[in-house]
Amino acid sequence: MLNEFDEHVRQLHEQAIVIDALGGYGFAYDDILSGGIHTTHVTLNMYAAEGFDYVLNQIRRYYSLLEMQHDHLTLIESLRTFFGQKKRKNLV
Repeated sequence: MLNEFDEHVRQLHEQAIVIDALGGYGFAYDDILSGGIHTTHVTLNMYAAEGFDYVLNQIRRYYSLLEMQHDHLTLIESLRTFFGQKKRKNLV
């Protein structure tokens, strides 16, 4: 029975979208993916107290990270993009 339950959980997880809302700069991509996370969410507003220029610099850093790690990371702009990358087992 445990094997049936494990299979059900695995199938449910494959159909689910698992978002790490505490994602940030500099990931251990393979560790995150092997832990079952599909996507991370970065809140840029958390830098607001540092000033507008600092926020813009953080945005630039995240876009640079996307360029440097294009084989691991994808900026999601549509559900089609998300599901395509999920099938490829990329972090989005």
